[in-house]
Amino acid sequence: DLLTLEDFCEKRRVHWFLPPAFGVRKAGGRVFAYSEETLKTMYSAEEFSDCEKIFAPMLVDKHFFLSVFDLNQKVIQIWDSFPNFLDSIMMEEKVKQIANELDSLFYVEIIRRYACDMLVSFTVEIVVNAPRQQNGFDCGLFVLKLMRSGGSLDDCSRGMRKRFDSEEERIELALFMLNNKDNEVGDQICRKLVGQSQSG
Repeated sequence: DLLTLEDFCEKRRVHWFLPPAFGVRKAGGRVFAYSEETLKTMYSAEEFSDCEKIFAPMLVDKHFFLSVFDLNQKVIQIWDSFPNFLDSIMMEEKVKQIANELDSLFYVEIIRRYACDMLVSFTVEIVVNAPRQQNGFDCGLFVLKLMRSGGSLDDCSRGMRKRFDSEEERIELALFMLNNKDNEVGDQICRKLVGQSQSG
């Protein structure tokens, strides 16, 4: 959400950041996550022609991986920091579900941009040189780090392969959220933390 809010400040929104529950909008007949109206407000159809990459975090069997829709290259990349945990065919199916959702929401804009092609027809590639987590619980951190890299995925990946410290990443992420100008309770949390440190 913070990445989306930051992106709203840009005059030309070239990156979209989807919520993890994007592909599961309904379950059991009730609204499960974001409604279609909310999504169309967050991601304006008028801006689709300017978009270059769509970042879609995926959660399957308690494991996060990242799918990146490269709209210029017509490719969907799968970045997975814990390879072989999930079946590659299943990951591709989940990513195609996201593509179907986007095709449905932005049908007119996609047809206008690609003539007869839809996002679901994009080639799906699993990135073989994606950075690897060294434990069984850092997948979410890897996804967030890659999303925050914006378009510099390869540069970010090289840096993560050379050096990745879980504790440092958690602190950096917490500070990013705490100090973000769109965090309405950031000052309140800072005052509380200062009060605790002074009394403790």
